[in-house]
Amino acid sequence: MVKRWLSSAVLFVMLGVLIITYIGITSDFAAKIYTPGQQQAFLVHQRLNLTQAAPVSNFYLGYVGGKLVNLESDQVDAPGVAAAMGATDCRVRATLAARYEEVEGVAATVYDLDFEGAYTLRYAGALPTTTLELIFPFPAGLDTLNEVYFLVDGEEPAGVQYSLDNITWWTEMASGDEREVVVRYRARGVGSFRYALEHSRRLENLDVEIAVQGLSGSEVPDGSLPTTAFEDAEDGEQFAREKFAWRYAALIADRDVLVELPARPGFAQRVEELQEPLHDLSLASPLLVACFAGCLAGVHYLTGVRLPLTHYLLAGLGFFLFYPALTFLSGVIELPLAAAVALVVVTGLLVVFLGYAAGWRRAWWQALLLSAVFLGLFSLGMMGQWRGLLLTAGGLLLVGTFMLLVARRRGANPRPHTSDLTEESEAGDESAVELEEAASPVRYCPHCGAELDETFAFCPACGRDARPFHCCPACGAEHYVSPEVELNHCPACGERMGE
Repeated sequence: MVKRWLSSAVLFVMLGVLIITYIGITSDFAAKIYTPGQQQAFLVHQRLNLTQAAPVSNFYLGYVGGKLVNLESDQVDAPGVAAAMGATDCRVRATLAARYEEVEGVAATVYDLDFEGAYTLRYAGALPTTTLELIFPFPAGLDTLNEVYFLVDGEEPAGVQYSLDNITWWTEMASGDEREVVVRYRARGVGSFRYALEHSRRLENLDVEIAVQGLSGSEVPDGSLPTTAFEDAEDGEQFAREKFAWRYAALIADRDVLVELPARPGFAQRVEELQEPLHDLSLASPLLVACFAGCLAGVHYLTGVRLPLTHYLLAGLGFFLFYPALTFLSGVIELPLAAAVALVVVTGLLVVFLGYAAGWRRAWWQALLLSAVFLGLFSLGMMGQWRGLLLTAGGLLLVGTFMLLVARRRGANPRPHTSDLTEESEAGDESAVELEEAASPVRYCPHCGAELDETFAFCPACGRDARPFHCCPACGAEHYVSPEVELNHCPACGERMGE
């Protein structure tokens, strides 16, 4: 007795420790599954999600007191000043030669950016002349920047200043002058490319094309300015080519241009992406394990199966292994396939264990049904968009199973009862006549044939032992079995008799 309770206590503690550990791991995947090197690589990749901003144009009145005075701030009442700010036309061509790379176990979609931006600058202010300051900012976080060119009307101007942060150029412009500015450079990026538009003014003409070479499956997310054209074609025999275009006239933008490249995440990234639903599932796992073990014991009781507590704890332990299996398989393969593999393996384990422990003919359908409800409908249902429907379907299936088993058990073991029948007389007499009907006996003495009540231990006629009656837990049929004979299977339905 002590050994049996000790083994049960050990299994219970083991199950509790596993559940607590699993919940702790899923609470913050990023801190537990990434090594320091992976965390650093992940930060570098995030920094290389390049964002190219539009050039900044500042128009000045001239030197006043030794300082350049900005037209916009100092001469807001000057005619045409506000309309003259910034580039009127914008033409951008960006080519992203993409590929997959992995650093320290962190996978990323890396691309070589070939950028060319052409901008038309026009001064239409009321003042005769002005000083133009043009600042072209480079994307933050660049680790490489080469083949940088700045051209004004087809030539590189004198006095242009280059740095890793921006290109700066000054010039004098008269009213009505126009300049065509072209900027080219090559750089390395990761994951996505954004071209930031000016949101505070009207752009006369926007013409942006972003081509992705080498990989297919790039997307324009909902937060981006919608595209006006898309082309998907093969660029020769080696590379796929996708081209996204944005062409707008007289545009006042409230969003930027953004393209996200296809991702092929590594193990840690797959698991981290599923952190929220897996953490919610881990919090529900203790309740699901307890409900599974309790329902399994209830089904066994209603079908006449008796197993020790250690068997139910082992079944609960095997049931719980579904959750860590799902978690870590989803880091290797897609979530639907990981769920299917974990479900089949754990269900098979439970069916085999309970089949050997309680008999195949009885236990296989019980383990299969409860696994389908608790693992398939309840556990996986919590992670899907049809959560409410799947949880309701699982509850209905579970309640229906217990209703059927209780009804079969009650019908297989009828008890003697009396019924009260009341009839009203035709003359409207309010008096009632109570009739009692005793149930017909269901047992007979095997020695003398006298009728026996269910509660009789000895025959009242011959006095012999009337206790060797055995009731089949499956069909409810009763059979007299001599003490010298061992009855293993029910003669009526063939199911195995209980102990």
